[in-house]
Amino acid sequence: MFTKPPFCGGKGMVITLIGKRQAYKGYKFVYLGENEVCEDCEYRIVCHKNLEVSHVYEVKDVRNVSHPCRIHQEGVVVVEVEEAPLKTSLDSKKAIEGAVIRYRRRECDEASCENYNLCLGFGLFEGEKYKILNVGSKIKCLKGDDLVEVTLKRVH
Repeated sequence: MFTKPPFCGGKGMVITLIGKRQAYKGYKFVYLGENEVCEDCEYRIVCHKNLEVSHVYEVKDVRNVSHPCRIHQEGVVVVEVEEAPLKTSLDSKKAIEGAVIRYRRRECDEASCENYNLCLGFGLFEGEKYKILNVGSKIKCLKGDDLVEVTLKRVH
């Protein structure tokens, strides 16, 4: 079994391999972990060592190097990725651009709310530290909470 790597977000960009069709700047993906067909692949370490399961990554640069792959028909390409900034909602009084917070998922059962998915904070992890990169506009809350949209990036 492949063990979880140490957090690599503090290193900035990391090298990995992704399918040729997905290898373009700006492409975002959720790393789902290693497939069992990868176990004896010579490129396994490059593909998996710097990524954390369930984290969202964004391709920042594509290199002109490709390799065959048993999963991707057209092969894989070497790319530089980093964890992607993610959006969620935050209490307006706590939303200070540049502040570092420990993420706490909002309790909400208003699934019909237009901002429900935003408030769920997909890709964000309870208790992890995030820097508030941007404070956006107020968002409508069916519970009456005073919320704004924020963009967060995990910090080491």
